[in-house]
Amino acid sequence: RSRRQCRAGAAIDSIDSSMAPEAARLAALPQNRRCFDCEKLVTDPWLSVQHGIVVCITCAGVHRSLGVDVSFVRSIALDAITPDQDALLARGGNDTFAAFLAREHSSVAPLPRRAWLAMDIPARYASPVAAEYRRRLAASLEDGAALDVVPLETPPRPAPKPPVADDDADDDDDPSDDPVDPPAVVSDDTSPDAPPARPEPQWTPDAAAPRCELCRKDFTVVRRRHHCRKCGRCVCSECSPRVCFRPVFPSPVPSRHCKACAPPPARTIAGLRM
Repeated sequence: RSRRQCRAGAAIDSIDSSMAPEAARLAALPQNRRCFDCEKLVTDPWLSVQHGIVVCITCAGVHRSLGVDVSFVRSIALDAITPDQDALLARGGNDTFAAFLAREHSSVAPLPRRAWLAMDIPARYASPVAAEYRRRLAASLEDGAALDVVPLETPPRPAPKPPVADDDADDDDDPSDDPVDPPAVVSDDTSPDAPPARPEPQWTPDAAAPRCELCRKDFTVVRRRHHCRKCGRCVCSECSPRVCFRPVFPSPVPSRHCKACAPPPARTIAGLRM
């Protein structure tokens, strides 16, 4: 191993009994050894309580600006970690949060890892899927249930209509009176290369979005509302630049997409070898 890797490994191994024992053990797990936001090796681990993840001291400073209602950070080396905070880290973890962001959900749009890293930290944790994860993780700790089985807040389905009574009971045996089902419509496009049917996005009403759903900036006369054609979020022009426009089948014309659904391409830095 290189000298830098040896120093980093020694710093990670220095998480000993001087820190909170359970939190230090969880922070030293392989999936938690890198900061969740910048992916650097963590030498001074910090805990984001609401998300149950480990971040570095640099990203923890950004988390402090988000407010304690979004991300309450504690130093595993310097602060006293409570048993509930240990439980949140044990139930969560960096790998669990990353898998939740990339998974499909019925109420919020996913946020793959590449899209997560393309956004700035305040926009990441202001996203609907991050807020949904915070709610689920807190509910799993209160109820003692597994994280994946916490029910979503979905509107109840309408009750089925009662069957209509038939007054002509004597004519039920006559097959000529039975209604005829219409013929099934078969699509002409049966080729294997045909794109799958795309679900309609859940369009956020203008009245329900006083601010951008990604960067949380208030809409004004200058900062106007736009809707992502993939997820239906109400976003500003900064969170849906023209570089993120993508065509939506069957139209070949590029339409507006947000940064979460169509991350902008990474910018190349002169002299940086990939």
